[in-house]
Amino acid sequence: MSSSSDSPRLRLYLLHRWAGLLLAVLTVPIIFSGAIATFHDEIDAWTSRGHHHAGVGGIPGFDLDETYARAATGVPERQQRRVNIWQDPGHPLQFFFFETVPGEGDIGVAATVDPAALDVLRRRSGERLEATAPPPALALSRFFVDLHIFFLLPRTPGLILTGIAGLALLALLAAGMFFYPPTRRNLMRRPRTDSARLLTGNLHAIVGAWSLPFTLIMAATGAFFPPLQDFVWAASASG
Repeated sequence: MSSSSDSPRLRLYLLHRWAGLLLAVLTVPIIFSGAIATFHDEIDAWTSRGHHHAGVGGIPGFDLDETYARAATGVPERQQRRVNIWQDPGHPLQFFFFETVPGEGDIGVAATVDPAALDVLRRRSGERLEATAPPPALALSRFFVDLHIFFLLPRTPGLILTGIAGLALLALLAAGMFFYPPTRRNLMRRPRTDSARLLTGNLHAIVGAWSLPFTLIMAATGAFFPPLQDFVWAASASG
């Protein structure tokens, strides 16, 4: 006859507890870096020390053709057939001329242009992520963004890892709802203060129940958005 310590409920509880501890090592950096990455524009403005560039829409008589010609100087003709152009708020205008090489991805030349003076500030060549890497002044915000999305790993493995973390968090939420259903009685229950162990356990259950909708949305989007983003990235590169 099996003892209570061998019951399926207890085994599920222990799995929930130890899996949660292990997953926290992965999800805590992802969550906190995501909170900091929300302010990436403000971080860039602070690290750039006020070197603000006007948006192209606010520059009278801005000539995109002339800007393109200056940025494309010295770029091989085969790479000029495909170009990405963008400008982040307060930053210079960015050009990336590229070709897609089988097995290597997008290879090309990135040019950073002052949209007001039309001066080329920076030019780098190589693989997309290498060529378009931010200058040191903007690297701090990119660090938090890359930690949140890729866990500082190469693009595809990083997206897979953060996607798995989202799925694992969904499984932990399901197990937590099994042990502590978010009923009205449980939501209104006061935490026990008999001991520090009971207090922390009750707070964990109560806070988890109250924050369940937010955590479910965060885990679901974390599980399904990274692979979808990688699929869109790959499709755009092959197209």
